[in-house]
This record gives sequence, C-alpha cells and structure tokens, in this order.
Amino acid sequence: MMKISRKALLLLPWVLAAAPAMAVCVPDTPLVVYAEAVPVRFVDAPDVLLHEARSRTIRYQCDAAEGAVLRPMITGLTYVRDIDDAPAYEISSDSPLMTVHFESYPDNGDEGLETSLDALRDNPWYFPAAGSEMNVTLRFYSRGGPMRPQLQRSLGAVTVIGSSTAEFRFEVGYEFQGVTCALSDANVVLDPIAAEYLEAAGSGGSKDFTVTMNCGVPGRPVSLEIVDATDHGNMTDILAASAGSDAQGVGVQILHKGSPLPMGITWAHTDSTGAIERIPFSARYARIPGETLIPGAIQGQAVLIANYY
Repeated sequence: MMKISRKALLLLPWVLAAAPAMAVCVPDTPLVVYAEAVPVRFVDAPDVLLHEARSRTIRYQCDAAEGAVLRPMITGLTYVRDIDDAPAYEISSDSPLMTVHFESYPDNGDEGLETSLDALRDNPWYFPAAGSEMNVTLRFYSRGGPMRPQLQRSLGAVTVIGSSTAEFRFEVGYEFQGVTCALSDANVVLDPIAAEYLEAAGSGGSKDFTVTMNCGVPGRPVSLEIVDATDHGNMTDILAASAGSDAQGVGVQILHKGSPLPMGITWAHTDSTGAIERIPFSARYARIPGETLIPGAIQGQAVLIANYY
C-alpha cells in the first residue's frame, strides 16, 4: 500500500522596502566663469562703491529642500577689512577692494537667499524644493589712497557642494576710466646772448622752468613724450624756428636732467602721485653746425604729452 503523507510548505515572503529617495538638486551647468577687467574710477576716500557686476546664472532644480556648502578655493584674494558688514578683499596692496555676494531666487515665491562670502572657510547654503536662479554679485570699492590698474588674473573658484556640484570661477582685473593727466603751459624767455660767445661755446644762456602735471589717479605709470610743434617730423635735439624768428644758425634746445631732449622721444617718468607734480626742464640757445650765424630773434615751440595707463 502506498502511503502519502502531507508535509507543511513554509512560505517565506520577501518584503521589499523602497529606500528613501535622496533630495536632489540638479544644476543646469557645472561651471560659470566671471572674467572682466573691471572699469573703475579713482576715489581718494575709502569704501566708496566704484562698480557692481553680476555673474551669469546657474539654475538649480530641486525635488526637495537641501542644505549645501559654498567652498572657496581662492588663492588670489587677501582679506583687508569689512565694508557694509561684508568681508572685503584685495588682489594686491594697491588694488580696489572687492566683496563677493552669493544670491539665490527661488521660483516658488519664497524669499531669496543672500550671503557675503567668507573666502577663508566653508559657507553654509540652502536650496528650497523648487527651481532657483543662483548667481554672484561682485562689488568693488575704493581702498583709500593710491590704486593702480591691475592685469586680469585668475583668482580661483567657489564650488557649490550638495547632492550635485557646480562651480563659480573668477578672473578679475581693474581699468581706470575717465581720468586724465593735465599738463600746464610754460613760456620761457631766454636772456640775450652774444653771438661771439655762442660761436665759441656752441650753446649757452640756459634758463630753468617747470611744467606742472596733475593726474587724477595715483600710482599710474606715466611716460612723457616731446614733439616739435613747428616740425612734427623733427627728430633732432634743436627745435625748428617758429614764426617770428629771423636769426639763423641758432636754435633752442630743451633739456631734462641736464641732457638735451631729441624731439619725438618718449621716456618713462614715474608713477603718478595723484597730486600736482612739478617736472623740471631747462632751455638754452644752441649753435646749428654748418649754418652761418646771423644775430636776431629765435623762437621754438614744443608739445609735451603725458601717456598713462
């Protein structure tokens, strides 16, 4: 006889539990670069706003609220002082000062978020469960005292670290705008000189004079250029005779630091001080070789040009 026994069948059901979804904030681009030689004006007083600029935007879409971190990786900034409760930084000891402000504007109607960046440590950040437009505003201030133009250079970046990462990168320089160096006119009347003395000595009758220069910005490299007003193509160190001259065989030389200046020459002067500067020159008679010396009146005119950047 066949015996059939029943065995219990134990069913072990698998319980599948869904893992909790992580909050995800996705940027529409991984990188934004702010690169500009910033146009500023010179202001002697400290902490005057010179320029404000805004970076391009990174748009975040977050399916849940999320905390994040702004991590500076900036080596080109040095902290100087706070301006309007924000840390202000220099890129050199004679640059304007800069503050960095991160901003976010959600599209769900919530209030926007703004913080001034502390470039020396991590900064907390927050994304709401919505889309957000995030950018950086840079504010540039007078430092008080001399400033000079700065070549555009890389300052590093700030990385936004959350469930995803994105980066704001900075390249900044400075250009001073709307500033001139004013030069004064100078009239020099030389005392009469004997033809016999000039024939023997070759030059004489020197008289000192000064030209004043006033540049609006201190610390700007200035070069000076001199040209003959009567003959722009003159490259000698004797001015061409201008209208009203009747002497021959003699001309006028302009000297700087004891040496005659060839016309058309450009030379480095110094950095501007931001105040009135007096530049010393002298003028004298000079015998023109190969020409017959005929007494009379001689006049010459030169134009002095200040070149700066």
